[in-house]
Amino acid sequence: MVAPFDSVTTAHTKIRLPTAGDAAFVTAIENDADLKRFVGGPSGKSEECYRKSLGKPRDLWCLIVESLDWGVQIGRCGLMTPLTSDECEVHVILAKHHCGHGIGTEVALKLREIAEARFPNRFLTAKAHPENAPSLAIIAKLGFSADGTVISDSYDHGWLRFRRSLAPNHLILVRWKKPLAICHETTRHNPQQRLLCVFHQLQVLHFPVRFCAVDHGRADEWGF
Repeated sequence: MVAPFDSVTTAHTKIRLPTAGDAAFVTAIENDADLKRFVGGPSGKSEECYRKSLGKPRDLWCLIVESLDWGVQIGRCGLMTPLTSDECEVHVILAKHHCGHGIGTEVALKLREIAEARFPNRFLTAKAHPENAPSLAIIAKLGFSADGTVISDSYDHGWLRFRRSLAPNHLILVRWKKPLAICHETTRHNPQQRLLCVFHQLQVLHFPVRFCAVDHGRADEWGF
């Protein structure tokens, strides 16, 4: 079941849970061949099908984007959090006449904030068709790193994958030769400290590190 969530706002939009009353709008977006050209193509699902699923939201996979100026639906977005994965996939799709005005980026950044607050132990991911320039531009603004291509038997085969940590900015994850440790990033340079900072002995997980200090591999000696 979805954790308590009503709505959040950005400068120009309101992002809220869907209701059965959004079925007609979602059906129109999901079956727009031009809009879905690089987003999997038309779903072929009926309005009745969407009415049933939207009436009982179980997670944040489908959220409605409304215009604050006009109070009408202008898109949908969401965060997909599979139970069998450590990932949280972000996606945004807007009605055609609302594309190209920075709203997609605005919504995606707000979704990143939600993900950081609700799923800090997951990795935020995204995927996009190699020719989907608008989506790739938004992804570039969210701080993702390239993560290869999608290998699947579905429509997304060959799409580009992206990934970034949702851990707080002041923490980095490093894998020491023995256990996995969580260490604070540091720039302290006290020569008396028993520090070992050898990057070739560390396997950094998916995001860059400027400096990593480990006291003989024991982060707990620093009171963490």
